[in-house]
Amino acid sequence: MAFVHVRVVTGVLDDSEKQRLIEGITDLVVEVEGKGDRDFARFCWVIVDEIDSGMLGVAGEGQTTEDVKQAQAS
Repeated sequence: MAFVHVRVVTGVLDDSEKQRLIEGITDLVVEVEGKGDRDFARFCWVIVDEIDSGMLGVAGEGQTTEDVKQAQAS
């Protein structure tokens, strides 16, 4: 059984992107842990949590939604 907890900054991903993330993580877990058995997907739980803008720190600096979007663009 796999439990994957993903945290993203609020406003960086829209609902369809979060769904794609959940599907992609599930596919990867099925391939690796489930040895390719698609039935294993029922044992894979993926939770996407959103962290308020500025409440995630990288190298001692708070990261805002805009900071993350700028990093994505580069």
